[in-house]
Amino acid sequence: MWCESPRISDCEVIVEEAAEVNESHLVASLTHHCEHLILIGDHKQLRPSPAVYRLARDFNFDISLFERMLKNKMHCEVLKVQHRMRPEIAELIVPAIYPGLLNHNSVLQYESVRGMLKSVFFITHNHAEEEVEDISSHRNTHEGDFLIALCRYLVMQGYSPSRITILATYSGQMFYLRSVQKKYSMLEKVKIMVVDNFQGEENDIILLSLVRSNREAKIGFLSVENRVCVALSRAKMGFYIIGNMDNLTRSSKIWPKIKETLKKQQALGTDLTLRCQVHPSVFTRVCTAADFHKVPEGGCSQVCGAELPCGHKCKRVCHVQDRDHGDILCFDLCERIPENCKLQHKCRKLCSEKCGNCKTPVPRTLRCGHTMDLHCYIDAEEYKCPVKVECELIDCGHKVRKPCHMDTDLIRCSYPCEDRLPCGHSCTLRCHKKDDPDHLQYQCHKPCTRKNANCREDHTCPKLCYEECGDCSVLVEKILPDCGHTERMLCYMDPETYCCMRKCSKMLPCEHPCRNVCSARCGNCQVQVIKQLVSCGHPLQVKCCEQPDPDQCKSPCKRTLPCGHKCTAVCSDACTKKCLELIPSAVRPLCGHLVYIPCHMQKELLTPDSQELLSRCQMPCGVLLNCNHRCVGTCRGCMQGRIHEACKEKCGRILVCGHSCNIPCAESCPPCNRKCTYSCRHSKCSRTCGQPCIQCK
Repeated sequence: MWCESPRISDCEVIVEEAAEVNESHLVASLTHHCEHLILIGDHKQLRPSPAVYRLARDFNFDISLFERMLKNKMHCEVLKVQHRMRPEIAELIVPAIYPGLLNHNSVLQYESVRGMLKSVFFITHNHAEEEVEDISSHRNTHEGDFLIALCRYLVMQGYSPSRITILATYSGQMFYLRSVQKKYSMLEKVKIMVVDNFQGEENDIILLSLVRSNREAKIGFLSVENRVCVALSRAKMGFYIIGNMDNLTRSSKIWPKIKETLKKQQALGTDLTLRCQVHPSVFTRVCTAADFHKVPEGGCSQVCGAELPCGHKCKRVCHVQDRDHGDILCFDLCERIPENCKLQHKCRKLCSEKCGNCKTPVPRTLRCGHTMDLHCYIDAEEYKCPVKVECELIDCGHKVRKPCHMDTDLIRCSYPCEDRLPCGHSCTLRCHKKDDPDHLQYQCHKPCTRKNANCREDHTCPKLCYEECGDCSVLVEKILPDCGHTERMLCYMDPETYCCMRKCSKMLPCEHPCRNVCSARCGNCQVQVIKQLVSCGHPLQVKCCEQPDPDQCKSPCKRTLPCGHKCTAVCSDACTKKCLELIPSAVRPLCGHLVYIPCHMQKELLTPDSQELLSRCQMPCGVLLNCNHRCVGTCRGCMQGRIHEACKEKCGRILVCGHSCNIPCAESCPPCNRKCTYSCRHSKCSRTCGQPCIQCK
């Protein structure tokens, strides 16, 4: 929508897709400067979609200004030539929906859809639909799987995924199609949308899923002419529909007309016929997604048979892509002669592999005199003979077998060493006369047989033979000379210097047992005992070794104040000067309630208007508030009725939506947070009552 400056007298407003614009929205955009309004649209396609379905149902809010003007016989210009659809597609809506529509010459030039017998076809079936309860929608897995398989087949024919669009009449079907689409990377760029969101758009090939298929022949909004018009008019070159034609014709007036058109075109059936591009005389009928397995490579089920660059025949199943066979690997045996093969042997690899060196076995005599079969390309003069021969080692004199080509100096003797070590153990290595004949670098890893150092009980060393023994670390029991306790300690340790960590068994002079360890001094008694204070007679808990301190007494004071009340301080503190005992006040405050005050305040001259008295009144307020609830505050809290606490009772007021407000009475009523009760025939509103409804799409 566009409007020039108000200073220009000839201001025009142009509205495109005017039949889908709410009348209220359009009228609101027309200012007093507008002199010319141009509406462009098609009232036989989608209508406006009010956010609240009830407005469309009860008040015709789904009728645009464009449509209303046409219904009131206002003059309009009709575009009679279509530039989008091939004639076979246009015939589906002419005259079923449009009384007359001419085809532009450009639509007569469209090529037939590759790999298909028909460029327009309706596949009818009776596979039942499913409910999608989460979104109150429908889906048909048979249709979804079939269209995804068909889409893959069309992409194999050489069509770019961007030239194909899959449309569904229900959002539940759209989500199912998208979930299956994720399994095939080649379909990543294929658009999958619901019909309502595709108005005003087009594509070369459209695959349409009508979804509805049930025993009751319920077809929902597939009986609405506007939606049918949009669904049938999106394709340019190829159009393939799948649905239950029996249901559609039973429950709609428009679908029987479409059915007749399809019959005339021989474009209606239970299976779709595919035509192989490579073998045009071969046809394949498909009615389920599994049937597309008959054409796994987009051609047919025959063997390709085309001649490869190598001269062999292609043995793959018929394929449409890579007809030049540039990426096809030949698995026949190679018939070429490898380079550098002087004996003209044939290559033994597969045709698609590089020949490389000739590996045909040929008998050869090596420099050492041995004869063996070698690959043709190997030079016998340079080949290292692997034949095992016997030789005598110089260092140890042992006889061993070695590869013929290997130098004797490089051979390691495999015989076990027979020498005895100074420790008395035998060597566990292989013969090493060449490297360490005197075992100077050898470490004996057998268990040590020597006695531990500083061991009084002849314990054997637990280390390895080559390690130093060290102090004896065997645990033994020894009696401590000082206390007589028996303790487990390392063998080399001296019991006279050992600190006993057991509990002391001695009694202190106070007759309490010592709580220290055996090796420590007993010291003063630390046991907590109750002792009586001489000054006040109160008991006090102290350590046994200490005397009670009167200043530490925390018992209640037993003395009586001059007023006759007991002192409220603790024994070690001075008595309180002001008695805090609450007694009825002799003077009543202005509110007239009985007030309790501390005893010491009786001596003060209090008046009824004294703030000290008024601030101590604890009587309930109970005043009837403006909201008709009783105040639950106290007399002093409400300042004797001058200011009341906020009411916390439930509000109970009726909101605009009809629900009652349940927040505290003193707060402002917020928007209703209960679940919205509005719904349309497609779905329920998922928002709260106080939020605007989401427009159904």
